[in-house]
Amino acid sequence: MLPSLLVLLLNMRKSFLAAPLLFLAACHQDNTNVKPDFLTVNIDTTVKPSEDFFEFANGGWIKRTPIPDEERAWGLGNLVEEEIYQREKVVNEGAGNQEGPIQKKIGDFWYSGMDTADIDKAGLTPLKPALQNIQEINNARDLVNAVATLHLAGIHVLFQDYVAQDDKNSSEMAFQISQGGLGMPNRDYYFNTDAR
Repeated sequence: MLPSLLVLLLNMRKSFLAAPLLFLAACHQDNTNVKPDFLTVNIDTTVKPSEDFFEFANGGWIKRTPIPDEERAWGLGNLVEEEIYQREKVVNEGAGNQEGPIQKKIGDFWYSGMDTADIDKAGLTPLKPALQNIQEINNARDLVNAVATLHLAGIHVLFQDYVAQDDKNSSEMAFQISQGGLGMPNRDYYFNTDAR
C-alpha cells in the first residue's frame, strides 16, 4: 500500500490535495472485525453532560450491566481481567499439547493446579514444612527467619516489598515496602451468624 501512496503523492506533488489524500489513505482500515468503542457505546445520550456528566458517560453501562450475583462490584476493570483470564487459560491449556521445554513447563504447572483430585488427596501435606516453621517461632530471630522463608516462597506476610516507580520522581525506580496484612478476613467473618 505504501509504494502506491508514494506514487500518488509524487504524481500529485503540486496539488493541494496530495496531503489530505495521503492522510485519508493511511488512516483507512478494514473495520469489519473492530469492536465498537467501549466508552462511546456506554454513553447515555438522554442525559445532558452539563447536568450530570457521570450519568452521561456511564448511564448506558449502568442500565445494561447488572452486578453479577457472585461479585461485589463490576466495572471495566473486571471485563479486562475476564478477557485476560480467558487468554491465559487458552495459553496454559494449549501449552501441554505443544513441543518445547518452556511449553512443557507451562503446561505442567497449569495442570498441577488443575488436578483437584491429587490436591485434595495431598491435603495439608505440602504445607507442613511452612506450618512447622511457623509453629517453631519462639523469639524475634525465629520470626524474622520465618518471614524471610515465606517471602522467598512468594508469600508476603507482614509486608510486601517490590520495585516500582518512585512516588516523588517518576523517572526513577525505587524499592517499595507496604503493609501485607494477615491474609484473612476479620473476626466477624468467622463468628457472625447473620445471613450476610
